[in-house]
Amino acid sequence: MQAQLNNFALLTDLYEFTMAEAYYQSKMFASATFSLFIRDYPPNRGYFVSAGLEDVLDYLTRIRYSQEDLDYLKSTGLFSDDFLHYLSRLRFSGDFRPGQQIKRCAPGQRGYDQDEQSGERNLQKGKPG
Repeated sequence: MQAQLNNFALLTDLYEFTMAEAYYQSKMFASATFSLFIRDYPPNRGYFVSAGLEDVLDYLTRIRYSQEDLDYLKSTGLFSDDFLHYLSRLRFSGDFRPGQQIKRCAPGQRGYDQDEQSGERNLQKGKPG
């Protein structure tokens, strides 16, 4: 499979896809909220600067699974044809509520909060039927 330089849809671990398949098969399409944060600051680091909102929004609005991506996932033998079809129609449809575009974040402080009409519900837009 030749990597597409502008397509990061497969840039995750296999666990994420197997969990998404489990949610899909269980018809779990409720809303969810996601937050971007840093778990632990490296030693001797007192703060981070939170920036890059434009890149995140661009990624979310353009994410698509190409036929090559879907063929690769199918080749693993882990995913149903229904789920792969579902991924083929995936489009982001959530809300994004950022803090400040550039923000100094101290340890224990949140960065951006994203309240989606969710990973699961967004996937529902691709749901057959």
